[in-house]
Amino acid sequence: MLFDQYYNYVYTICHRYIQHHQDTEDVVSISFNRIFKNINKLRHTADMGLKRWIQTISINESLRALKRKQPIDYTSDEKYLDGIVELEESPSEINTQLIKKVVNEMPLGYRTIFLLNVIEGLSHSEIAEHLGISRNTSKSQMIKARNYLRTKLKKYESRQFG
Repeated sequence: MLFDQYYNYVYTICHRYIQHHQDTEDVVSISFNRIFKNINKLRHTADMGLKRWIQTISINESLRALKRKQPIDYTSDEKYLDGIVELEESPSEINTQLIKKVVNEMPLGYRTIFLLNVIEGLSHSEIAEHLGISRNTSKSQMIKARNYLRTKLKKYESRQFG
């Protein structure tokens, strides 16, 4: 029953990071194994407590899978910051599919921090703890991720309307 209720939720979280269906399925399976193995350790039975716990396990397993596949590089990559410009449109005017596309194209380090902060709602302190990095590294990667997003969206916009 727990698997049926939370499968889509766990799959969605894992797929944000893994991005490949078969690999995502593997991580979902590992996540549920960990969930079932440790369910007796869960202290708060309220749905948000359970949901947050499942979310944390899913994120952690996704990050472990990414690290096994290729280490995440959190170093500065200046080529992604060339031509930073401000967007003139409000976010509601920008195509959601285009934003998803650009986020998926981000370098792995940027994308991971961006997803953890914006989508999962984790603070920079929580991100730092999850990834074993400093809080300042998390913050700087988030700034770079936003700049990357801004730059790429501006380029797509100029191609479309230019």
